[in-house]
Amino acid sequence: MNYKQGAMFGLDARIALAIFGALSVISGAALYSAIQKAKVTSLITEMNELGKAVDSYQLDTGVLPPFDIAAHNHMDAMELLNSSVYNWNGPYISGEQYGTTGTEVLNLKHSTYNYIGIRRMETASWGNLTIKNCTSASTPCALYIIIVEVPKSMADAIDQRIDGTLDDSNGKVRLYPAGTGWSVWMQYRPYSYQ
Repeated sequence: MNYKQGAMFGLDARIALAIFGALSVISGAALYSAIQKAKVTSLITEMNELGKAVDSYQLDTGVLPPFDIAAHNHMDAMELLNSSVYNWNGPYISGEQYGTTGTEVLNLKHSTYNYIGIRRMETASWGNLTIKNCTSASTPCALYIIIVEVPKSMADAIDQRIDGTLDDSNGKVRLYPAGTGWSVWMQYRPYSYQ
């Protein structure tokens, strides 16, 4: 009789272990999903905060931060940290310069990915991953916030969250290959070319 009780206890223990194992897999997947959603929300918030910094700069000074003369579409994000423009009341965002040469100096270092910056781009389809600079007042344009070298899965999650679909070349979010990851371009607000 003792053997049967022991055998039954062993079977009960195995069933309980199987149940706990299944529950841990389910809860682990749910936790991973929650962490990914939080990361997506955090990146979208960072992009919106940079856009709000541009808005505040413009409200105080009456102008947007300048665009690079050579690259044309790169806004100088460093103007949000330090500027001699009349009525400048910043800094409007915290951060530090990304690079030391070329258009790199117009961007801010990103704590996790490569850099974050602001561009003026056309709102028409970017078909076949062709970035379309804003070059004419007759073309609908927008200010885009860009974060560079984001993993494709994270970039897709941002696109899905904002646009409700995955489409690299259309919508408010555009995705473009960059280095070891992807650039996420989020349309912040309309822009009139000047």
